[in-house]
Amino acid sequence: TLDLSTLDVPPGEAVSTRAEIGAGQLKVVLPKDATVKLDAEVGVGDVRLPGDTPNDIDVGPSQDRRRTLPPPAGAEPAGTLVLRLEVGIGQVEVTRAAS
Repeated sequence: TLDLSTLDVPPGEAVSTRAEIGAGQLKVVLPKDATVKLDAEVGVGDVRLPGDTPNDIDVGPSQDRRRTLPPPAGAEPAGTLVLRLEVGIGQVEVTRAAS
């Protein structure tokens, strides 16, 4: 689990990080107010992002998702988090911190 929920990204600023595992589940908790530029890649498995249907699991080869996730409605916008996630076999699960 990579918990970025308390990361403070000032407006107009950008920070980046990456996480990679060979096998298993990589869970990432995003800050509640940052714009996130996400690049998630799973060799064989599933990618779950905020807004996906809760029980929609699509296991398959070469799961690649590139998305820009704006802050949720009502959140005061912060800066931008650039996030690169890679899993060889397993799942990437990205959630947003509670308000």
